[in-house]
Amino acid sequence: MASNVIGTCMNPDFHENSHTWIIDSGATSHICCSKQLYNSYTPIHNSDVSLPNSTKVNVEGIGSIKINDDIFLHNVLYIPMFRFNLLSLLTLINNNPFRFTMESNSFLLQDLKTLRTIGTTKQQQGLLVFEFPKRNFNSDCISNCNSVTYETWHKRLGHIPISVYKLIANKIKLSSIDSTYHCSTCNIAKQNRLPFPNPNKFSPSCFDLIHADIWGPFKQPTYDGFRYFLTLVDDKSRFTWIYMLQNKSDCIKNIPQIFAYVENQFQTKIKSFRSDNVRELHFKDFFLEKGVLHQFLCVERPKQNSVVERKHLHILNIARTLMFQSNVPIKIWGDYVKTVVFIMNRTPSPILNHISPYEILYNKVPNYSDFRTFGTLCYASTLLSGRHKFSPRAIAAVFIGYPHGYKGYKLFDLTTHQTFISKDVKFYEHIFPFQNSNSSDRGHGVFNDQITPNLNHPATFDDSDPIQPTHTQNQF
Repeated sequence: MASNVIGTCMNPDFHENSHTWIIDSGATSHICCSKQLYNSYTPIHNSDVSLPNSTKVNVEGIGSIKINDDIFLHNVLYIPMFRFNLLSLLTLINNNPFRFTMESNSFLLQDLKTLRTIGTTKQQQGLLVFEFPKRNFNSDCISNCNSVTYETWHKRLGHIPISVYKLIANKIKLSSIDSTYHCSTCNIAKQNRLPFPNPNKFSPSCFDLIHADIWGPFKQPTYDGFRYFLTLVDDKSRFTWIYMLQNKSDCIKNIPQIFAYVENQFQTKIKSFRSDNVRELHFKDFFLEKGVLHQFLCVERPKQNSVVERKHLHILNIARTLMFQSNVPIKIWGDYVKTVVFIMNRTPSPILNHISPYEILYNKVPNYSDFRTFGTLCYASTLLSGRHKFSPRAIAAVFIGYPHGYKGYKLFDLTTHQTFISKDVKFYEHIFPFQNSNSSDRGHGVFNDQITPNLNHPATFDDSDPIQPTHTQNQF
């Protein structure tokens, strides 16, 4: 680091501006002086760094910071005695597809491929300063999230533990934890967890290794005839995809789909594939053509695939909480598990250094403001076409998931018993319409015997997906 940069950043006479970032060509690490800017943060004890002027300063933590939609910094040191923040030019260029060029009297930070300008600098007292506008990161989200009670957020997020809730709350300022709140659903659904080893080894990069397994059959098929699901877990990020299956053999089309999806969306290739020895997961010719190493489990050694085994345990634990919480009919269990996977991909995990699989894979923070409580009452606006002046303006429905590829919600019409997708929805998250039905009614009388299969997509979608048509209906 240059001495004049360090002198300015530590000068007590300088007006503090925690939203100002100074470019330093000599710095080897990013440094931030405001803990509020961190998206994820880990405290550090008894650690310091030496500066070029031979002084040592205390480092109190390390974490990740999103400056704007283009710049997401990792391993940023927290040094509160600094008056400004430092951007390490070398680290910024090496870890991102950026270039730094001079134009007229300013320097430009540009996208290396498109040459789009990401930011500009100005010279101030001999320093190159990026002065980004104060982050109103999800400002609407923050105000909305603060107005929701802890109990509602606990249900929205699939009954996550308090420790995980705290990690999300630190990012977007959720409601404070209610220490008096007792969740009987968690006790009923999660008691007596099976002991699994906690794998702490990860592949160097995403898609170096995919874990696969087929769960099922379940004695009660879903309303669209599914009895199994195929689970795929990326070893590096722990991001999970599931495909609903009517028969085990149906995965013959799903495996090539995930390979094509990864190559097209992430411009990389899956290198290894680990599964047990079930016949349905043998893709010898396909893997030979792709150059993929297929790793089989040894006989009576299921712990070799403990990543996906533990994932199944986690999915089913949370799925039970959604079922006990909402009393939604058992024939919707496919929507339970797809909703669970959506939530799991976006919640921080202790084994991932307290960040979410989504952040690792997409390098951005998930949008939590669209989360809603599974199985609750809602009203979806009716389509303009086909209605007259005295037609109802909304349909009473139950929220049953986040459909892949849509910026909307999957809903169950309480009158017609159809599922449909809508973006314009008003929620009443304290009302569960199926709670009054007894166990003998669940799965009977609500769904017709005639089954029309639904579109089968992985239960994940990127927050940047375009908005699709407001309503899509499926008749059972």
